[in-house]
Amino acid sequence: MLQLNKQIFQRAAQKAVRVQPLIEKHGAQYHVMRSDGGSAIVRFVARNNTIWCECSCPAGSPLSRQLPIPCYHVAAALLTNRANLIAAVRSAWHRVRPFASLETALFEQFGTRDLTALSNDDLRNVLIALDW
Repeated sequence: MLQLNKQIFQRAAQKAVRVQPLIEKHGAQYHVMRSDGGSAIVRFVARNNTIWCECSCPAGSPLSRQLPIPCYHVAAALLTNRANLIAAVRSAWHRVRPFASLETALFEQFGTRDLTALSNDDLRNVLIALDW
């Protein structure tokens, strides 16, 4: 399992936004379409106020190496959940622009001060703009 944090998932998140794989949620698991046509199974676990994740793809599985590496399947599953997208935007905004008003910037760009009024695509574009 990998601990979910921005530093190790930045490239995976960028690829997930670029590729936009098909994702289906089945209970607590996400089935994410892989580039070879199969699907990778992703799951998240919360432990001690930290989110951990695992993926069944070769990159996300430690079977062939000592430690798994971040994959875009996990990032894609994380970014499909609307609540996760909104939380990621808030977190990235405060990290990148700690003294600027998120609500003012939203109003200038989208005509609303509320993140929940934005589409998932708009939320993903905000994350890309913030170099998440």
